[in-house]
Amino acid sequence: MLLNNYTNNEFGIHAVEVNIDDIKNVKAPEQLRDEIPTMNRCGYMKKDLGVICKEFIKFSLETKELVLELGCAYGFVVQHILAGNGKIVASDLDENHLSVLLQSTPKDKLENLHLMQGRFPDEINFPKESFKAILSSRMFHFLEGKDIDAGLKKVHAWLKPGGKFFFTGVSPYNYTLRDNFLDTYQKRREEKVEWPGEVRDFNSRAVDHKEYLQDFIHTFDRAHLEELLPKYGFAIDEIKLFDYPNSIDSNNEGHIGFIATKI
Repeated sequence: MLLNNYTNNEFGIHAVEVNIDDIKNVKAPEQLRDEIPTMNRCGYMKKDLGVICKEFIKFSLETKELVLELGCAYGFVVQHILAGNGKIVASDLDENHLSVLLQSTPKDKLENLHLMQGRFPDEINFPKESFKAILSSRMFHFLEGKDIDAGLKKVHAWLKPGGKFFFTGVSPYNYTLRDNFLDTYQKRREEKVEWPGEVRDFNSRAVDHKEYLQDFIHTFDRAHLEELLPKYGFAIDEIKLFDYPNSIDSNNEGHIGFIATKI
């Protein structure tokens, strides 16, 4: 897909304007378990939505207003929004992911879809108070602390008053880190390290995922997020540790999700 051939408006490229002939015949990798590997070693796109993504879809379709997904990968959540006649901006770092998304979008749904390609947070910008809801599912955990700081500020600015931020990420209790990083994480918390969840040698700790993940990952726990989010102007509606149904056992604590309201 040659995105540079198309004019960006304030929400990116309107999908209905893309010439299908310009789209590369890109295919997503084969599914593994309940997930599909990304093409840029940024983990996997889950085919099991999980409760936070389901709540995002439900809220978005009830509001009937424009919403945003950051790090949409191949657009599994996006397609649920479009199927319900919702309007969404799909943003991702990888142009190939957006190509797959476009190829799988029914023609009669293209009017409700915009595409924004670029690296979050530095390459992505939208007008203030553009969205009623924003989803980041398993994307923020690829950001270093300084980018999380900038990213939360942008998310807050882009949300309409009373808008909601839906989030999922990896926790330090995940089976890949529980035995080789959790103690370090807890020690950092005791020492009041600003970003205690940064892991810079993940591939040596989670060898089975080395093919699909880069060496940096950022983990989050409930207490840290409960401290962090109010500083950026969010009130937490719901926050919990969880696991996806087909995940390797992490005692239902391998991931963390929240829904927070802009205040």
